[in-house]
Amino acid sequence: MRRMFLLCGVLLLLSAAGVTLWQISAERQIAQRTETLLQQRAQPTVIAEPLPQKNADAPAFATLHIPKLELTLPVQPSCSAAQLELSPCRYAGTVTEDLVIAGHNYAAHFGALHRLQAGDAVTYTALDSATYRYRVTAVEVLGAAAVGEMTQSGADLTLFTCTVGGKNRIAVRCESVE
Repeated sequence: MRRMFLLCGVLLLLSAAGVTLWQISAERQIAQRTETLLQQRAQPTVIAEPLPQKNADAPAFATLHIPKLELTLPVQPSCSAAQLELSPCRYAGTVTEDLVIAGHNYAAHFGALHRLQAGDAVTYTALDSATYRYRVTAVEVLGAAAVGEMTQSGADLTLFTCTVGGKNRIAVRCESVE
């Protein structure tokens, strides 16, 4: 009987180690894809499909810089499950009206949003290379279905991700800094 318990324990430990290694590998791949997108932004390319932008040589995505978290991320202009796998995405609004950016809680994306505090800086560089500066005003935990609270908060910029397990959302509210 003891051997059976010992064997089960060893199998559980091996399974946990396997899952951990898989997760580390997945996080590395995500970080590499994000870095590749940022490198593409540094080297303008011609876009095959027309996007709502002024300069055809401009990158196909914006960037978000959060100094406290040492993050610089591409931001896709629209949101889909496939795009969220690559980087955070514009979920709703515009830079002039309630911009909402969604991202997975991957370590390489929005996994550390909960560490932000009121007063922290956030910079958003739009598709046309215009730069917008923000200051964090609040960090909130919202229910998973609180879409109205997420998109109609009156904040100039909202960054959000799910909590571990996806039960709630972390929303970082920011105000524009002139």
